[in-house]
Amino acid sequence: MKAKVLFFLLLLLPSIWSFSYGQFFADLETGIVFSSPYNQVRAPGKTGTQIDLTKDLQLQKAWFYRVRLGYTLGKRHKISLLAAPLSVKSDGTLDKNVSYNGELYQQGKNTEGTFMFDTYRFTYAYEIIHSNRFQLGVGATALLRNASVRLQNPTTNTAYDNRGIVPLLHYDLWWNPTRRLLILSEADGSYANAGQAFDVFAGIGYRFTPIVSAKAGYRVIQGGTRGDNVYISSWLDFASVGLTIDWRQKEDK
Repeated sequence: MKAKVLFFLLLLLPSIWSFSYGQFFADLETGIVFSSPYNQVRAPGKTGTQIDLTKDLQLQKAWFYRVRLGYTLGKRHKISLLAAPLSVKSDGTLDKNVSYNGELYQQGKNTEGTFMFDTYRFTYAYEIIHSNRFQLGVGATALLRNASVRLQNPTTNTAYDNRGIVPLLHYDLWWNPTRRLLILSEADGSYANAGQAFDVFAGIGYRFTPIVSAKAGYRVIQGGTRGDNVYISSWLDFASVGLTIDWRQKEDK
């Protein structure tokens, strides 16, 4: 599924480019999930045994990638599509019996946990500030999630799957204090009684040309859900690098 989505986006790229290259932008980001203060899950939400995939098990380093394709209507209205698949594994030996999603995982058995959080997002942003040196956009994101938390050992294997659409607020900031240096930040996020979701990036960039730049920084995803069927509370830290192509910057020069 992930490969098909990425292949579709890559096929779409030439069409968007030829339609109007002057308003097109694209961003490719990759890196590793290097730590997680907590990744707690319980299913059912009220009667299951709470397990922390980073404390009761050991978090494994995981690579991630995300691809964004966007288009600017005029100078200030931006729309974009983002594919951001994510899968993080943990393993170890349980020091307690765990009741999860109707199955019993016995103490002392080697167990593997898989935390999957694939998201596909449509974002609209309006640049309330737009200049050659500084741009600030605010807007909203519709997030389609395909999430799953799986526990498995040699005798037991079950997963709680969760899919849905979540509305998020959005901002993105681009500051060019010198000819080459960039200061970057962006976020999608929302909070409600039933749960929350935040995806925040902060970093620096280097402009190779007016339209091509590289970036590096820190990303955090924090979120969760609180319900009768499942309880999840998660925090993941990412170290990331990326490449951006933005034809709008050429037009602004």
